[in-house]
Amino acid sequence: MRTLKITIRQMCLMAWLTALLPCVEVSTVVTRVIDGDTIDTPVGKVRLLYIDTPESKSNTHGTQMAEGSAAFAFLSTALPAGTPILLWGPDESIRTDPYKRLLAVILQKKDTELININRTLIAAGWSPYWRKYGDAQEPMHGEFQTAHTQAETTKAGAWATAPAYMRDKTNERTGKK
Repeated sequence: MRTLKITIRQMCLMAWLTALLPCVEVSTVVTRVIDGDTIDTPVGKVRLLYIDTPESKSNTHGTQMAEGSAAFAFLSTALPAGTPILLWGPDESIRTDPYKRLLAVILQKKDTELININRTLIAAGWSPYWRKYGDAQEPMHGEFQTAHTQAETTKAGAWATAPAYMRDKTNERTGKK
């Protein structure tokens, strides 16, 4: 698993550089992984922002796909119950989706580093850089685009077995631009 590691110092520098842009961070822990793009925490269910993995079971969101089960397994390994995380939102408060799930980027705390789990899922090929709710702020936007392009080019994860699904999700854009 390829990850982007960001030190606390680098995160503070990025926060200072983007001080004019509103954002919010909430510290919490993972209680369980629900799906490849959704987790549960003491502060509520969290939908990973800029991520849309195939479904691991059929529901109102879509039909079950083998790639969804693989994405679920990948996220479960990356974020076992009890993992300390930061929920990061690009606005003054963390937004919710129509299902009342929090929309956030998940930063995993590992020693003095923060690992962007959303980027990790994109790089592993389990999700395209999904911009239904708009583009990520820089530097995340560039990092997500690079991870997306590399995963697609190398046919990582679902790009190998469900490229049409991944292209359709990449092109889905119903939110603000």
